[in-house]
Amino acid sequence: MSQPEEEKFEDCDEKVPENDPAHANPNPEEENKPVAENEEEEPEVQLTEEEKEEINKKIIDSRKEAGELYKAQKYIEALNMYSLLLKDAKRAKLNEQLVILYCNQGICFNKLNDKDKALESFSSALKLNDKYAKALANRMLLYNAKGDYIEAYDDFKRLKEIDQKLFSNYAHMEGDLCAKAEVKKKEMTDEMLGKLKEMGNSILGNFGISLDNFKMIPNG
Repeated sequence: MSQPEEEKFEDCDEKVPENDPAHANPNPEEENKPVAENEEEEPEVQLTEEEKEEINKKIIDSRKEAGELYKAQKYIEALNMYSLLLKDAKRAKLNEQLVILYCNQGICFNKLNDKDKALESFSSALKLNDKYAKALANRMLLYNAKGDYIEAYDDFKRLKEIDQKLFSNYAHMEGDLCAKAEVKKKEMTDEMLGKLKEMGNSILGNFGISLDNFKMIPNG
């Protein structure tokens, strides 16, 4: 039986099962409540360095509060706070804060079983910093839970390259994840070849010919 893995949350730590498809929300009644959307683009405003520093301090303090909400399993409230803080961080162009906020936002979305938005948030963090191991680890776990084994294995290998310490928590997954990725690749290849054959037959059928009449002979 697999041991629980640590979900890589910046402002608090929590144990979650690595293969839990949705990291299920322990408060299912919350799932019917509206969930905050990812932040919208705002008009660019020029800020002074002093204003940026003030916003940065506000975000750091508010992240602690959001982390407490998360630990209390108040995921919607935490998510709403992260979404608001993302707007501030974007306005002040605080990339370091954006990376952390996107990652934490993704974990909140995941707790609320919105896996697509969780993936979007983790990917947004990695677009800003492709070496942010916590976002990479979280995205890998989510891809694995969704059955996207090729993407999960790609993130797994990348994590191994950039953060050996964090990777050690997931090293035991390598054999299983590699095998699942290979099976997935074969399934995709077989599906593609099947579609190509179907397309070829539809064209050759006009001439009374079928690809089934031809035998593939390897080179050499």
